[in-house]
Amino acid sequence: MEKPKVISIGFEGPNRSGKGTQIELISNHLESMGIPYLVVRGDGSRPNQGEHKGDPISEWWSKTIPLLRNPENKDSDLWNDSSARLARELVVFRDRVLPNIAEQSSKPVAVLLVDRTLLSRTMVPRSQGEKDVQNNLYPKDLKINANKVCPDLIFNIVVDKKTLLSRLDENDPKYEFRKKLILEKYDWYLDAHKYIPDELQDRVIQIDGTSEPNTINNSIVDIINNKFPELKK
Repeated sequence: MEKPKVISIGFEGPNRSGKGTQIELISNHLESMGIPYLVVRGDGSRPNQGEHKGDPISEWWSKTIPLLRNPENKDSDLWNDSSARLARELVVFRDRVLPNIAEQSSKPVAVLLVDRTLLSRTMVPRSQGEKDVQNNLYPKDLKINANKVCPDLIFNIVVDKKTLLSRLDENDPKYEFRKKLILEKYDWYLDAHKYIPDELQDRVIQIDGTSEPNTINNSIVDIINNKFPELKK
């Protein structure tokens, strides 16, 4: 039996753009068809709650997450370390864990859903004033190839800044952190695709995130089915 094919699909956009909702809807869609899938984080940090296979409990994450979520944190090296760890985890989940899951279920295809991707990764080198962001998405000593961790398809969900801010919950423990990111980085998401390697830019599709979630999801499913016929019902 041939090794199952793994298709990776990323979701991007500022906080409260609807990434999580679309990932949940796509997960439900794949589950209804019996297609194995995993949800992983591709940049930033992951919840580290152990609620699903793509988010196993890790002592490193337990120590690091509070530091990353501190609004006063200015340590870009820590964000680089976090992104590097997520990149390595992504490769393991895509190339080893998910194919094994698919083989056990006798399925020829599986899907890796990636919450945040190289588009988010562009934020750190840009904030550091890096002139050649495309070739410096990851520090050279980390030996991470952007081409190797870029999803096959990335949906960049676009929502206006006012709407994003209105969706924030002031009772959310991460309220200040999320508000700060929206206020400071919103414009950067609009053109983030320009800062990834040229050969990867055609993988990015801009999606209007102001419509009703199911309407957005229908559009996303149509695009996925057209690009990957093996995922059609």
